Amino acid sequence: MHFHRNPLSPCLIATVPPLRDSPIATILRHMKTHTTRICLAMVAVLVSGSTGCALPVIEGIFDRRDFAIFDDTPEARGQSDDEVLLVFLELEGDGATERLRTVSVDLRGVSTLPVGEAIDVGDGSFSDERPNVEVVEGSVVREQVANGTLISTGDDAKRAMSVEGTVTLEQNDDDGNVVGTFRVDLDDGGYLEGRFASGT
Repeated sequence: MHFHRNPLSPCLIATVPPLRDSPIATILRHMKTHTTRICLAMVAVLVSGSTGCALPVIEGIFDRRDFAIFDDTPEARGQSDDEVLLVFLELEGDGATERLRTVSVDLRGVSTLPVGEAIDVGDGSFSDERPNVEVVEGSVVREQVANGTLISTGDDAKRAMSVEGTVTLEQNDDDGNVVGTFRVDLDDGGYLEGRFASGT
């Protein structure tokens, strides 16, 4: 996935190539549109703020290490047909040690997902219509292009996908407001749990 800044708008643009097996780790690879463009809040993305005493919104074990994201607002929201993708991300560190970490909650078939019931998650494959959760972390690569700066994860990016667990919706209305929680086991042996809200 690539983020680039649009000089005419105070946002970052995420452009996703159609290659599902792209070597660039992408949190949006399972969206069923060929190209997804999502406006990100620039301040939230570009400023690595102190978490202070805030409680993590998403936490668990990833890559055999403690993992947490503290921002409670998804920095990207994509919608295609009956699918909503919420992306939480944080930049951490500085210079050569800077890292980009993301968690995506992909709600496929969102219009039919019940409220108040535990919904089994899927593995994110194209044919699996169940919701899924994916985590990606890697070094940050910046590239100057004609219309701004591209930000992506480097070749060292690691990724894990949900294999078991559930998503439970607390709200799912016709206006696209989706609120809920999840607890999933990852295919790298770790787990993630947290809550999400569409932010609309």
